[in-house]
Amino acid sequence: MIDPRTANLLQVIVRREGRSLLQYLGDAMLWARGGEQEHLCQLQGLVGEEREGNAALGRFLLRNRVPPPYLGAYPMGFTTLNFVTLESLIPRLLQAQRHSIAVLERDVTQIHDPSSRGTVEGFLEIKRRHEKALEAMLPTGTGTAS
Repeated sequence: MIDPRTANLLQVIVRREGRSLLQYLGDAMLWARGGEQEHLCQLQGLVGEEREGNAALGRFLLRNRVPPPYLGAYPMGFTTLNFVTLESLIPRLLQAQRHSIAVLERDVTQIHDPSSRGTVEGFLEIKRRHEKALEAMLPTGTGTAS
């Protein structure tokens, strides 16, 4: 069984990642121009993989007799992104992904239980791969500066 501090941190991670910008866009009806269809399909793949990674964290909690958290609603600020182009969303998604990675890296340092740490590190690797995928989707001339 994991200690209460680690259990709480894992619940915070599951809640935060379950209501990320990427997950919101996965639930929203995104529209893409003809030339953006490939990126839209890639984005949907990223959403699914992160959703599954977050679900794996939730299952880890259950196996350790810790209830997964209630996710609640998405942040209200996300609703302003419903009617913008995919091209304008990618830089925002990349920024959100980088922030999420930084927070998860900080979270990992606070986890001392090896199995809990390994579970979060696995999810962090997914996030890092997705950062590179989002960089590859950036509109030409946008750059990849952090």
